[in-house]
Amino acid sequence: MNLNKLRSLFKRDTDPSAHSANPSAMSPELLEAAALLRDAEKIAVLTGAGVSAESGIATFRSKVNGVWTAFDPAEVATPAAFKRKPLKVLGWHQSMRDICENAAPNPGHYAIAALQKLFPEVIVLTQNIDGLHQRAGSKFVLELHGDLFRMKGFCDPELHAQERPVHCPVCKGCTRPREQWNPEFREAIVEFTAIPSDAVPCCPHCGGPLRPDVVWFDEPLDPYVLDAAWNIADGCDVLLVVGASLQVQPVAGIPWRAAYKGVKVIEINPEPAEATGFWATRVGLPGAVALPALVEQVCKMKAGG
Repeated sequence: MNLNKLRSLFKRDTDPSAHSANPSAMSPELLEAAALLRDAEKIAVLTGAGVSAESGIATFRSKVNGVWTAFDPAEVATPAAFKRKPLKVLGWHQSMRDICENAAPNPGHYAIAALQKLFPEVIVLTQNIDGLHQRAGSKFVLELHGDLFRMKGFCDPELHAQERPVHCPVCKGCTRPREQWNPEFREAIVEFTAIPSDAVPCCPHCGGPLRPDVVWFDEPLDPYVLDAAWNIADGCDVLLVVGASLQVQPVAGIPWRAAYKGVKVIEINPEPAEATGFWATRVGLPGAVALPALVEQVCKMKAGG
């Protein structure tokens, strides 16, 4: 596998001037978005790959230079691939880790973190797995697709289909019988286990294989995480949708249902999503440009300016 190809796709040169760009005059859409935010108490922010792209990380699904245009996800991002060639899958994800670790949060990430200091409740619902929201200072982040820097136990779909598996309380993987577990490590934490280059890491408690804690193809989202996302979006006053194409369910349905329930949805993205007509307003700018301007305007409004 050509990991240099992955690096060239994942890490893109970005134009610093684009991040520092500030609209010379606030557009009507930005002013409307700021007015909607000003009086809100509960805000949710749904972010997609476009937010990470502004930090130089290529998106997965883009038809131009998207990661999946160069790599077959069936070979590096499925449970079957992990069973077949675990070291290949782990090596691919380690390269992703290296690239994301070297990326930096952009002004959009920092503006979202700033919102959490301006309002009583701001929760981030992100489809991204790179940890950039947390690195920018966001405190309340729900990771819909997992975290590339976290590990968990592997659950074999075939084992689930054949019998009721035993799940390890440490790694959450389905594994060998309890009698073979190591009680010395029953309080161990495996979330941030490193990925070695020459061996599949194992849970210290049950001995089962560990894998990146991200949602692969042929896997559903964690039902508890998804249910929490629905409830947060449905219960907020304003939902910001930033850098999300909303092409893949079930996450694509979150803003639709929120809008139907009366939540004011603001879309921030250069390219409109299919459901744009349902939103309260839409700002056709990158998040790294629009969000800092939006936060600045909200601060002026709150100060009476």
